[in-house]
Amino acid sequence: MIRPARLAVILTGALGFASTARAEQCQDYTFACLDPAFLQSETVPAYAHEESTVSPAQYEAANGDFLAQFTSPSGKSVRIVVKAPVTSEVYDVPPIRPDESAYEYLNDALYTAPNVPRHSTIVNFPKGTYTFDLPLFSNCRSPTDHKPKYVHWQVAAASDLVIDGNGSTVNFSDFCLGLVLANVNRVTLRNFEFAWPNIQIASVASIVAVGGNGTTGYTYDVRISDLSAAQMPRMIAGITAWDRSSDHFDLALTTPSPVVTSFPPIACRVEATTSGLAFAAP
Repeated sequence: MIRPARLAVILTGALGFASTARAEQCQDYTFACLDPAFLQSETVPAYAHEESTVSPAQYEAANGDFLAQFTSPSGKSVRIVVKAPVTSEVYDVPPIRPDESAYEYLNDALYTAPNVPRHSTIVNFPKGTYTFDLPLFSNCRSPTDHKPKYVHWQVAAASDLVIDGNGSTVNFSDFCLGLVLANVNRVTLRNFEFAWPNIQIASVASIVAVGGNGTTGYTYDVRISDLSAAQMPRMIAGITAWDRSSDHFDLALTTPSPVVTSFPPIACRVEATTSGLAFAAP
C-alpha cells in the first residue's frame, strides 16, 4: 500500500511500465529473487550464451582505470574494466569573450578545427557559470549555422580526453539533450554541475483522499501542483512516492509500477490495482 505522502509526477509524456517484483525485498537484485519464473523462460539460455562476464581490458589502478564487480541478474559474477584516458598535453581554455555565446564557447573548445575533435588532451575550463540562451522549442538551433542540432553541447569521435570544469556550472535552456559524447573512447568529464534552471519538468502531487476496497485495489484523490513551464505538454509520464520529511524520492514504494494515461494535471483520481496505477480525470 502506498503510504499517504506525496507523489512526484513527471509531466513530459505518457509512458507505461510493468513490473513483477518488489525490489526492496531483493537486495541482490537477481532474477532468482525478483522474478524466478523468468529463469524458466527461453530468454535466459540465449542471454547466458551471449553474456561476457569478464572485461577483456586489463585493469591498471595506477593509471586511473575504473573497475566494477557485481552479480548480474542471471546470478553470474561480472567484472568490468573501463580504461582511463591516456593524455599527452594540456589545453587551458581561455575565458569566454563578452561577445561569445555559451554554445559557441563550450562546443568550440573541444575541437582544434571544424569537425576535428581534440585527442589525448586534458581540457581545463576556467571556473564559471556558462548559461545557454537557446529559446524553448528551438531544437537547439545553432547561432552559427542556424540549423537545429537537438543538443546543447556535443563532442563526437574524440578519444583520450579529460574535460575538467574546475567547479563550473552549465545551465541548459531548451528541451534538447544537454551533453552528448558521441562515438568517443576513453573520455572523462569531471568537476561540472549541470542544470535546466528555468525549466520545470515535474510537479509534486499531494494525496487528499484514499479509497478502494483495500484488497484488489485502492483509489487516491490527488491534487497536482500547476506546471509553470510555457507550453509544457500536460501529460503524466511517470510517478513515484515522495518522502516529504526527508525531501527526496521515497524508495519504499511497494505497489506495482504505474500504467498511466494522459490528462490535464490539475486534479485527478489515481486508481491502484494489482496490475498497476491507472489515472483518470476526476
